[in-house]
Amino acid sequence: KILSFIKNSGGKYILDRALLLKIYDNDEDEIELYLEDFAKKLEEQEHPKNNKIYDINKFVRAKDFVQDINNDLRLFSELKNRIEDLELVKKDPKAEKLIEHIKNSLKLEATRKIVIFTEYIDTAKHLQKYLEPFFADSLLSFIGDMNPSMLSKLSANFDASVDKEKQEDQYSILLASDKLSEGFNLNRAGAIINYDIPWNPTRVIQRVGRINRIGKKVFDELYLYNFFPTVRGADIIKSREIASQKMYLIHNTLGEDSKIFGVDEVPSASELYKRLTTVQDEEDESLITSIRNTYHDISIKYPDVIKKIGGLPTRLKTAKNYNKDQLIVLRRKGISLFVQMIQDTGNNKSDIETITFSDMLPLVECSYDTPRENTSARFWCNYEKIKTYKPRYKGAATENSLETKAFNCMQSALHLYADDIADLVPFVRIIVEDLSKYLTLSKYTLRKLSRIELSPTSKKEDIDKFKREISQIRQYLGDNYLEIIKSRVNNYKKEIIVAVENKYHG
Repeated sequence: KILSFIKNSGGKYILDRALLLKIYDNDEDEIELYLEDFAKKLEEQEHPKNNKIYDINKFVRAKDFVQDINNDLRLFSELKNRIEDLELVKKDPKAEKLIEHIKNSLKLEATRKIVIFTEYIDTAKHLQKYLEPFFADSLLSFIGDMNPSMLSKLSANFDASVDKEKQEDQYSILLASDKLSEGFNLNRAGAIINYDIPWNPTRVIQRVGRINRIGKKVFDELYLYNFFPTVRGADIIKSREIASQKMYLIHNTLGEDSKIFGVDEVPSASELYKRLTTVQDEEDESLITSIRNTYHDISIKYPDVIKKIGGLPTRLKTAKNYNKDQLIVLRRKGISLFVQMIQDTGNNKSDIETITFSDMLPLVECSYDTPRENTSARFWCNYEKIKTYKPRYKGAATENSLETKAFNCMQSALHLYADDIADLVPFVRIIVEDLSKYLTLSKYTLRKLSRIELSPTSKKEDIDKFKREISQIRQYLGDNYLEIIKSRVNNYKKEIIVAVENKYHG
């Protein structure tokens, strides 16, 4: 249709899909009239600003543009043929598993109604054809427009707040797209089946919220069933990995009352309302929020400073007056940032310590008019020490203690039980490389790794537990997770970003 539009319009192209589909097979004069009207409405801002009329005859790569569309058509045709060859529409194993699960659930507990959610209307229509032969009398498909008749059936069969005498039990299964995931009470259903998992897990929380209604408890327990890709498919479509990681952040940042993706989740009481209605003290402000606010204030008051910073080179060296003699160096290694400091104690000792980013900030902070000092005679000696410094992994109580503990746990497993965990050894070595060079793992993963230390006296059940935990992490991250990260940071050098010397004048 796009190609037909381009041909019939004499080379014009628009992003407004509805209009394109409406006029794509008209002749050039008719299309031109529509486009003139379209252009006038764009000027009046009646359409999104990013919509415009393109003339591909003026494109530098006009031939490539058309060729890319043809390539897409060939790709879609190939996919369509493969799907037909495999009979995936006629014999959809995922839909068949859904039918089997619904039958078993209704057999075990007939009073517990079921809501099936899918992200796409096309998927819901596909499932409707599968489900109707088995559940025609008890299936309500809420796919199209919300007409009064459909809303009435929905409320009567699934809303527990409806008066008892008006409640019905004609339908026990509801099939819906995410159009229904907000603003509806469906709490007469005690189970939700997520046929797919959206990239944004808050959409899944909204789905669960349809049956988890405040003040109207119908069931003591609510059942959530999630379809995830197989292990093989998860290597390509990492929906569980992405959604679970985001859900972990939601649990820990805002709180969430329900377990959404698995029994091992640790939900907390929801603090969203409290956080939105309570003014936080400055001391509760997160580090990143504080930095952003400070940066914003500087950009307003001193825009010339921000402009100047953008042109500064790496390996910047500076000095200022302070109440102690120190050298603080911020370094980048791969995608990670490290801060190391040498502090002169007056007895010729200058041990290097790794400090946190938040601990660094007050040491390097200064006002707009703070004068720049010349570096001291000891600057270069201390600077070279930090440049050649290699952190040793020992269990110090620092910001890196989780990384350190995880590193030691992996090393112990490799040294003591390599034969017992033979199939996991390559992946454990990848983790060790990550911990020693890149530090890409989340705190959640690090906590899991640091809890499974093996010792010379470990029992078989300890080794089995280690294997289970590492296998779960392996499935979650993928065997090649570090290679993917490394491919992104190949151009990142191990370099010093800035060195700040604090000088005490007495």
